Amino acid sequence: AKLDYVRATITVHLCAGALAFGLAEAGRAPLGVLLRQLADRLHEAVDRLEHASGIPGAPASVLRARVLDADRLPIKAMVTAGTLLTKERSGAADINKYYVSGPNYLRTAGR
Repeated sequence: AKLDYVRATITVHLCAGALAFGLAEAGRAPLGVLLRQLADRLHEAVDRLEHASGIPGAPASVLRARVLDADRLPIKAMVTAGTLLTKERSGAADINKYYVSGPNYLRTAGR
C-alpha cells in the first residue's frame, strides 16, 4: 500500500519540511544541517511511538518504512498539473489529485 498522498504532502512537506527549507532560505543554518536535525527528530518520535505501542506493524513501523526509509516521497504537482498543457500531456486528470514522486530529502539527510 502506498503512503496516503494527502497526509504526506501536509505532514511531511508542508509542516516538517517547510520549516527546514524556510529556515535555510532565511540563512539561519545550512539546509543539510536542518534536514539532518529534522530527520533525527522524526526518527526519535517514531522510536517513541514504536516503543509505546509494542505492536508489530503498528503505525510507527508504517511511518518508518513509508516516510523515513522510503527512497522517494509523493509530491503534489500543482505547477505542472495547473498549466495549460492538455491532460494527456501532463498526465493529470485532476490538478487537486495529481501526485508524482521525488527523492526523500529525509533519507538523504542521513541519521
